[in-house]
Amino acid sequence: QNVTATGRLSCTEPNLQNIPIRQELGRKLRQAFVASGTDYTLVGADYSQIELRILAHMSGDEQLIEAYRMDEDIHTVVKSMFDRLCEDVVTEHVTVDGKKEMVDYEGIVSAMKSFGTVFDIDNISGKNKDECLETVKALSFKAYEDKIKPVMAQVLPLEKTICLRMIDRAWVNHIDVMSKLRDGIHLRSYAQNNPLQAYVEEGFELFEEMMNTISKDVVIFCNNLKVITKAEK
Repeated sequence: QNVTATGRLSCTEPNLQNIPIRQELGRKLRQAFVASGTDYTLVGADYSQIELRILAHMSGDEQLIEAYRMDEDIHTVVKSMFDRLCEDVVTEHVTVDGKKEMVDYEGIVSAMKSFGTVFDIDNISGKNKDECLETVKALSFKAYEDKIKPVMAQVLPLEKTICLRMIDRAWVNHIDVMSKLRDGIHLRSYAQNNPLQAYVEEGFELFEEMMNTISKDVVIFCNNLKVITKAEK
């Protein structure tokens, strides 16, 4: 039985997921659970990074989807979150007046600094939106990779743990918000609105907001991560 009361998939009746299997005692405990008949078999499956895979599918994020198609590691997923944040920041600081595109370079530098990425305005000054975005993406992730390069092997498992934890937290909040939206959506009919259409549209906006929150939280954590080598100790 699949349940998502906490935002994560788990099995119940019995909860084989929480019964150890790697040690002899755990394997003996599991023998106490038997199927109800000879035609039935108990199966417990744990899919690798299932929450991230579902997130990739639901968000339609091309980089996330490609990462799993190519069986790439969690580090690639983290990069996609850096890219997503950079795209949001740059887009927010670009305005179009007729055919003229205006880029707020100081605003971009200031916004990225608030998320822990620091670079000089000369790196993007004079560039159009697309050029500016590619530069900001490259500078942002390169700074993080350069920092963790000496301890990459130790950081990668931490990345996975943090990503899953932040996704769990955001997903549980999202489920709660969607539940409240569903309970009150019928009131939209009084305002001559289609309740189903309103639910779909607002649900999509809330999901995008959740994705942005996850990306921001992951980037801030990564940029605030302190790396201390043995030589520095």
